[in-house]
Amino acid sequence: MDEANLNYVIRLNTKKSRVKLKDSDREEIPDLALSKGEKRHIRGAYYRGEVEVNVAGVWREGYREPLWVMGTLAPEEFLETYDERMQLEHSFKDTKSLLNLEKVMNKERNQLEMTLASLVLLAYVLGLSIGEEARDEAYYRGGGEKIPSERPDEKEGLLPLL
Repeated sequence: MDEANLNYVIRLNTKKSRVKLKDSDREEIPDLALSKGEKRHIRGAYYRGEVEVNVAGVWREGYREPLWVMGTLAPEEFLETYDERMQLEHSFKDTKSLLNLEKVMNKERNQLEMTLASLVLLAYVLGLSIGEEARDEAYYRGGGEKIPSERPDEKEGLLPLL
């Protein structure tokens, strides 16, 4: 991602992977420990001694362990960006569950076709609902009477020239 100049935020699994970070002098950063409620930012660390990253960690109330993320953004932005991403992930998971599409990553053609058909149907229904609501809001009052047009070309039943 660095080679493509893409910004990213990635969660670090500090328990299983035994992440190795080095500082700007290429000395190993000994410890990614936090106390409950504590935050920590590290700028200019080197992931696996090679890729320059910024790192942020926080131990939130009610969590069993701290959350560590790394990436190319300023470390102060990481947690907010990561939280937004997780909201999207949870929404996507809930939507897949609602549509009974838990196996979206399935490689079978029929499963892919079913997924695509469901997504097209969902997009159509959402577009139709939003369009009807917008039309009703724009053209009708609460009692259903048509709002008179303010444009002279519409009063005469003519379409404006573009």
